[in-house]
Amino acid sequence: TLNLAINSGANYFQPEKCKKITASLGKIESEFNTNNFDYYRKELDKVDAELNNVLSTVPESLNAIVAAELKRLENIATDYENIQPGKVEQVRSLLKYTIIDFNKGKYNQAYLQLKESDRAINKMETILAEERYIKEATQLLDELDSTLNDFRRVLSLSPEMVLKVATDPQGKQRMLAISGTMSPTIFREKLASLYEKATNIKPPATKKNLHKALLKTLNTASLAGVDFETLLILEEYSYSCLLYTSDAA
Repeated sequence: TLNLAINSGANYFQPEKCKKITASLGKIESEFNTNNFDYYRKELDKVDAELNNVLSTVPESLNAIVAAELKRLENIATDYENIQPGKVEQVRSLLKYTIIDFNKGKYNQAYLQLKESDRAINKMETILAEERYIKEATQLLDELDSTLNDFRRVLSLSPEMVLKVATDPQGKQRMLAISGTMSPTIFREKLASLYEKATNIKPPATKKNLHKALLKTLNTASLAGVDFETLLILEEYSYSCLLYTSDAA
C-alpha cells in the first residue's frame, strides 16, 4: 500500500495525507487482535479507500500547485524582468519540467524542481517588496526634507531666539512673519500627514527594523510640529509651559 503511494509520487505532492494514512496503518498494526478481525478489516478498507482517493488526485493536486506558482510568477514577471532579465523564464521553465518529469515518473526530480521554483519566486517577491518599500520610504523622507527646508527660517533660530520671540507681546505676529509661507500650523499639518502615511505602509519582513526607525523619525518631527504651532497660542499657557515648549520645539 505505502509502496504504491511512493511509486505514484503521492508522498512528494500530498505528504500530509500520506502521513495520515501511515499513522492509521501503524495504529491498526499495533492494536490488531484476531478476536476483532472484522473490525480491523473494516478499518483497513477505510485506509484503502483513503489511499485510492489520494492516488487518484495526485496529478490534479500537482497541477493546482503548479498553476498557483505560475500565477504568482506572472504577477511579478513584468516588474522583475527589469531587475534580472531571464530569471522569470528560467523559473517558468522549471515549473514546466516539473509536470513533464512527473508524467515520466521522475517524482523526486519533479519535486526538487517545484521546491526550487517556490524558493525562487519567494526571493523575487521579497526583492520587489523591498524595492517598493525603499521607494515609498525615500519619498516620505524627501517630503520631510522639503517641509523642513520650507520652514528653515524658523528652524534656523537659536533656542534663545525662539524663546525671545515666544515671550514677545507680538510673538504670534513675529512668528508668522519669520515663518513666511510655511506657517507653524501648515508645518504641523504636513508633518502629521507624513507620519500618518508612514503608519499605512506595510514593510516586508526584511525591512521591519528600518520601518521602526522611519516611524520614530517622523513621529519626532510630528511632535516638534505640534510644539512650534503651540508657540502661536502661548497666551493660553503658563510661563513654565512656555519654557518647556520652546525648548522642545
